[in-house]
Amino acid sequence: MTQSIPTNRSELSDEQTMRGGDYLEVHYLPQKESNDNSPTSETLLVRQMPLSTFDNGTYQRSLGHTSREIALYADKPAAWADTLTLPSQQAILELGRQLNFPTLRYWVAHNHSTANELLPLIQSTLPLNTLEPLVNTLLSSLSTLESSRTSSTANN
Repeated sequence: MTQSIPTNRSELSDEQTMRGGDYLEVHYLPQKESNDNSPTSETLLVRQMPLSTFDNGTYQRSLGHTSREIALYADKPAAWADTLTLPSQQAILELGRQLNFPTLRYWVAHNHSTANELLPLIQSTLPLNTLEPLVNTLLSSLSTLESSRTSSTANN
């Protein structure tokens, strides 16, 4: 059963937002050392990621790396995901994306909008045609400085 992923924050429940995520019961694979073949389980908080994980790229880098993404949602080490049953892994991914894709969409749109607003300002402040003369002046200054340093070293 696939749930649709909310397209905006308003589709998340107030309880999910207040908790910073939602609780989910997950099941572990049986341990080889254990005599009991039934998987153990626990209830954990699947996190709604803080904005800083989008700003520093942590969230985006986890996408496409399933164990890393699962671990990020659960606030666990990446290897932890290997201890879960497949249905638990899938449930964490589904809930984690439900909780976090709206923020990702917002973050991408906001940063794209900000970049589009800033680009004309940057271009008007420092037009591209001024860069070449500026670079040439800097290179000339560096060359002159290097020549004078070399000649003063040779004279000593």
